[in-house]
Amino acid sequence: MCEKLREGRAAGRRDSIIVVAEGAQDRQGNPITAKRVQEAIQDRLGEDVRITSLGHVQRGGTPSAYDRWMSTILGYTAALETVRAGERDEPCIIGTRRNRVVRLPLMEAIRETRAVKGYLSSGDYEAAVDSRGPGFRGMLDVFETMSMPVESHRGHIATPDGRPPRVAVMHAGGLRPAWTRRRGRRPPRTRPRIHNARCRRRISGLLDGELRELT
Repeated sequence: MCEKLREGRAAGRRDSIIVVAEGAQDRQGNPITAKRVQEAIQDRLGEDVRITSLGHVQRGGTPSAYDRWMSTILGYTAALETVRAGERDEPCIIGTRRNRVVRLPLMEAIRETRAVKGYLSSGDYEAAVDSRGPGFRGMLDVFETMSMPVESHRGHIATPDGRPPRVAVMHAGGLRPAWTRRRGRRPPRTRPRIHNARCRRRISGLLDGELRELT
């Protein structure tokens, strides 16, 4: 963690946010607390660290369009499943995978969830991640990539002072607004841009450094 923070400072980052999950443990099974993280950063990096404990209000926010219509679809599917279920049908959980509504066997989901604790106790962290499904693994890989400073040797465009640029992806595609469908209009394609460059393959091209200067 401290090494990542040090590399981030060298790349030009002025601040960082560290999220400590409840019940987090290190590889020896010792609890990881916000106070412990604060002391580690202060001792190894000599930086001032502030601790903020998030409450339920701070965790919330205004629901997005996706939150609203996806919750409606899930609720409808769950109600429909309840009406159609027979006495011998296996109980299931209604969820989503890759924006698709899926039905997961209840006991299988419980068994996989309980297995995570055993994997963590034995130190098999890869199995613990895999047991959460491919979506969790994918999001973890995306976070690891975006949290690391951009490396200039991967072909990314450097700033005039020779340092790799800091990237801020504001929006990278999304659902087409309803008014554009009604009027038969096609919304503009969104592409991540960095200074005077653009990516043709959106996020994947951005991660692979496939940038082309704009003319």
